This record gives sequence, structure tokens and C-alpha cells, in this order.
Amino acid sequence: MSAPDPSRRTVLAGLSTIALGALAGCSSLLGGSNEDESAYRNWLYDQSHYTDEKNQASLWFDSPTELMAAEDHIPNPVINQSLATPLRPRSDLASIDWAIWYHNELGVTPGVRAFGGSFDSNTAREMVTAMGPSVDDDNSPETVDEYELVAYDDDQYGLYRDGEAVFVESAASEDVVRDLVTERSKSPSKLADSIQQFIDRVGFETTASVQFEPTDGTEFTGTGTGYTVDGQTTDVRYVHLNGDLSVEDLQEVGHKIEALSAVTVDEEGPVRWLEGTVDTDRTALNGTMFDQSAAPFE
Repeated sequence: MSAPDPSRRTVLAGLSTIALGALAGCSSLLGGSNEDESAYRNWLYDQSHYTDEKNQASLWFDSPTELMAAEDHIPNPVINQSLATPLRPRSDLASIDWAIWYHNELGVTPGVRAFGGSFDSNTAREMVTAMGPSVDDDNSPETVDEYELVAYDDDQYGLYRDGEAVFVESAASEDVVRDLVTERSKSPSKLADSIQQFIDRVGFETTASVQFEPTDGTEFTGTGTGYTVDGQTTDVRYVHLNGDLSVEDLQEVGHKIEALSAVTVDEEGPVRWLEGTVDTDRTALNGTMFDQSAAPFE
């Protein structure tokens, strides 16, 4: 399998950093002038603009392109659980380079599901239409910046253009969607370094998931798992930010999972992580092995 495009890795890492910082009220992480990243950043937002509550949130990622490239080694149910599977026939998944879902656990702020790849705007509209209930064409605004915008029957909207489809749920109004697209901040954030360090360790390559929760003040805790499929074997990363697990605890976690090999554990600042290798046909690529202390497939 070919290695992921480095520029895509950089973009996805930056995207994830923005989302994590947003939850903590650090809208400064939404800035940036790299034109290559603008397609991914335009609709992300600072959750603190929509609620004063500090709630757990999640960011899920997978690369359908890479999943399909390794489908001979991946258990069939795993590919069928890709974020993009409900939107396109399986034969079309290879046209979707990345898929993410960023949402608040209690639904008190807008949730965002977004997809990018080599598809055209017509296909993007089909994807947006498939994500929600029936489109209300009579009440659908025409455009938001470079996106076409469609409205559904309630507080849900879709954005699409060549190579990108976005679904926004729990949005109070069209104005909220416009804010998500246009919001920016330019000042640097003191949390950027630790957040980037955390995300770099998780890695957004084949699949990844991150759960995070603000603590008192400007810090937050985070747990993430990242997977890089390389044919018959898969590299696994289990990462904690400001968590309770010590290096010794992570070593014990690795020893309990007999399917993991070449296990290493390390720490740097507030980040602690475990890395290992597992047979691709034994993993669900979603972190369940760390919940169950065993590989999901035998």
C-alpha cells in the first residue's frame, strides 16, 4: 500500500488541532494562512461560542481511500463501518480521501461531518443529500462563500463543492452555518504546542479517534487512538494527554493484549503513549482492543 500523502497528513493534523483547541475555547487555533489547509478549516468553529457548558467531545477520522487499498487484509465489517459507507456505494469509497465527524457528546453545539476527495460537485451534492432528511429546496440559500448551501426540514444544513461535502447538524439557523464557514482568529495560542504534540502522536493516517474534555482553566484531557494499515500488519498508537495513566500503567496495558507485538511506551511533557503492531485482520481499527484488553478478531 502506498504511504499517505505527506501534505494530507499535515492538513489533517492541523484540522484536528483546531478542533481540540476549539473545545477548550481557544479560537486562536482556528487561524492560519496556509492556502492548502483552507478547504478544511473554513467550516470549523469555537464551540464556546454556542454553549457555556464544558462537555466531552469527539473527533473521528478515517481514510476510505486507504481502507479500500488494504481491503484484502481488513475484516469486512471494519470497512463497512467507515464514516463514508452510508453515503456512497462501496465501489466509490476510493474517491474519498478523508472523512471526519466532529461533535459534542450532548449535542449542545453544532456537529460537523465532512468528506474530501476526488469527487465533483454533483457527487458532493448527492453525498450531502444522503446525509440528512429531505432537502428543502424552497428554503435553501444559494451559496456560502465558495460552498453551495442546502437546507433540510429542520436545523440541519449541507455544504458542498468540488471535492468536499459537509453536513452540519444541530445548527440553530442559516446564520450559524455562515458563522462556521467564515469564523477566523489570528492570535497565537499557548495551548497549541501541547495539542499539536498530542495529535502528532495519534496520527491521522488510516483511522483515528480522539475524545477530549476541558478541565478547569485552559487545559483539557484527551485520549486518542491512531492506526496505520500497512498490508498484513497495522501500527497502533494509544495516546493520553494530561491523563491518569502512568508509563507503567500503559506498559501493563500493552502486556495484557496478546495480539500486540513490538510494544513501546514513552512520554514527553503532558503526553504519554503506547505504540505497537497488530495483525490487520485482527483489529477493528477503532480502539476497542484497549477497552477489551484483547483484539476484536481472532
